[in-house]
Amino acid sequence: MARRDLVTRCTRQGDRRVVLIELTETGRTTSAPILEAVTDLEHRTLGRLTADEIAGLRAGLQALTEVRS
Repeated sequence: MARRDLVTRCTRQGDRRVVLIELTETGRTTSAPILEAVTDLEHRTLGRLTADEIAGLRAGLQALTEVRS
């Protein structure tokens, strides 16, 4: 992606172990239609759920991210 000028990579000042990755202007332009499609899909899908159902979904996803192997 860096070779295609979609992202830049640099190290954090004071901690060279950290690599910061940012979208370039080209990357933002390229990713815009994808982000729009994902956002539309989320709205169409979550729009059918009640507030309680969305809260339950978020809680379940949060629990999954906290599971350790």
